[in-house]
Amino acid sequence: MNPRILGIIGGLALVVALLSPFMMGSSKKVEQLYNSAEDLYGQADYEGAIAKYTEALEESTKRGVKTEVIDKDFNTLANYTIGVC
Repeated sequence: MNPRILGIIGGLALVVALLSPFMMGSSKKVEQLYNSAEDLYGQADYEGAIAKYTEALEESTKRGVKTEVIDKDFNTLANYTIGVC
């Protein structure tokens, strides 16, 4: 193959590898956000809890995030808790 084409392919692979952590979500981060929201809810800081639940919901929609550890239907649980707050 042409060295120029190999350079372009290598450059694209490098860019994808560097950007993948930003495109992929973290299950641990969702769990930490959810637990922090639960703590705020327990302290009656409902506005802070809603913000954390919302942030956890946004993070849970990213690729690679598994929320089954928290609940099988995490979206419903988080939205219900936001409604209760």
